Amino acid sequence: MKLSNVRFDHGLLNNLLSSHILRIINKMKKIAFNIIDVVEYDYNNTDGTISNHRVAVDVANFTSLTGKPDGMTIDIDDNLWIALYGGGAVIHANPRTGELLQVVALPARDVTSAMWGGPNLDILFVTTSRVSLTDEEKKYYPAAGGVFAIRHLHTKGLPVFNAKIIDSI
Repeated sequence: MKLSNVRFDHGLLNNLLSSHILRIINKMKKIAFNIIDVVEYDYNNTDGTISNHRVAVDVANFTSLTGKPDGMTIDIDDNLWIALYGGGAVIHANPRTGELLQVVALPARDVTSAMWGGPNLDILFVTTSRVSLTDEEKKYYPAAGGVFAIRHLHTKGLPVFNAKIIDSI
């Protein structure tokens, strides 16, 4: 399946059963690239094909929020945690219904990504940026550029990658 007008994408991941792939795509519209969708595909993990493209979460429907999806992760309930760049928050959303479940506000405007960690994968680590902030905005958001550890979210993540650490190369 080939998608046209895709400028770049973020947050590529698969669900618990590896039956769906989710991604954040940034599409070009005329000259600007300002349409951002969280999309889902059916995924055949036998032959690697994808099909049935659909919008899983349309952040534009959440009119009380600002910012655009940047990075995301998934929890054990197959719900998404989506960083809102320019929105100062991570949102918790159900990709099957598109429903907004929760908003976690952060003391940084540009939220870039989220990943589960900790011994039980029950801490949501969230990264932020300060690169595009003015000097005045940096005073208003002194924690921008930091990594935040969010606990007590009543869910946890899935292990994403296994790695073998080699002592020497």
